[in-house]
Amino acid sequence: MRVIRPLVASFMVVAIAVFISLGVATGSPPVAPALLIAGVVFGAIWLFRARLPDRLRPRSVVDVLGVFFALLFASAAVFDYTVNMPIASAERPRLAAEISTIPQPALTRRLSYTEITKTNFVVVETLYQEAAATWAELRSHFDRVLAADGWSFLGESGVKEWGQDYGGRVACYGKEQDRAHVWFPGRVDAGYTYSFSIAWQIGRRPACF
Repeated sequence: MRVIRPLVASFMVVAIAVFISLGVATGSPPVAPALLIAGVVFGAIWLFRARLPDRLRPRSVVDVLGVFFALLFASAAVFDYTVNMPIASAERPRLAAEISTIPQPALTRRLSYTEITKTNFVVVETLYQEAAATWAELRSHFDRVLAADGWSFLGESGVKEWGQDYGGRVACYGKEQDRAHVWFPGRVDAGYTYSFSIAWQIGRRPACF
């Protein structure tokens, strides 16, 4: 037993390091690494349970499941914020620089600019006011300027707000791992004419619609 326990501990350390390295390399969601880490830590607790204080030893199936799921959620959170969050944060300046290079239609006034960074997702978005712009004009403009910058048109869809159709439209464009959206609310009282955004997601391409 004295020989087995150090071997088990060494295997746990190596396994956790390998899975974290794979997560960094592939940008994977934290579920698989969290399952491994939770399983390894739980196995260590179970292996050395005889050394635990009596009040900390699992005594029933409920206790066992409680310990495992607590470790699972804690592992997922730790992996998400220590591994995925820095990856996502590093993409934010790139998206901010990218959106600033996209020409907007003439006589357009910028109303706001927003950056949102989550552990697996980054989006930068700008709202614009252009009183005379129609959806056809916006599509024509962005088809042209985005194609010149290496973007490909991926599709267009109608949008509703709270089940109501106000003539809103959204167009989606793709370039490598990024997705750009032009959103046209269709309502004169929306407070803006259209929005333009660029999004990036860890491990996959963001959905268009």
